[in-house]
Amino acid sequence: MEAKKRTGMNYGLMALMGLVGVLAFGTMAASAAGLTDLPGQFGAVLGVSADAGGILLSASVMVAVGLVMAVAKQPLVPTIIILVAVMCALTAIGWIEYWLIVLTAIVFAAMFGKRMADVYTGGGAQD
Repeated sequence: MEAKKRTGMNYGLMALMGLVGVLAFGTMAASAAGLTDLPGQFGAVLGVSADAGGILLSASVMVAVGLVMAVAKQPLVPTIIILVAVMCALTAIGWIEYWLIVLTAIVFAAMFGKRMADVYTGGGAQD
C-alpha cells in the first residue's frame, strides 16, 4: 500500500500562524484598544457581572479558534495546546481569571493521565 503524498497548503500551520499574530497583537494592544473594559460592557448589556461577561467572551473566542483547528483537521493534542495558549492570552488581557487555566490543566491531566501512564509504563497500546 502506497503512502499518500500530501500536496498543497498546510491549513493548520496557516491557522496557527494567524492565531499567533492575532494573540500577539491583541495582548500588546490591550491597553490601547480598551479590550480590558470589554467584558464589563458586555456583562452590563446582558445584565450579568463583568466576570460572567469575560467568561462568555472568552468562550466565544475559544470556540472560534477550536472551529478553525477542527476545519484544518488538526489532531486533538495540538488543538488542546493551542486552546490553552489562547486561554493564557485571554488571561493576560484580563478577560478571565488565572484559576480557569489551573482548572483546565487539571481536567486535561485527568483526561490524558491514564493514557500517558500506559504509554510510559508499557501498560497499553499506543494509539
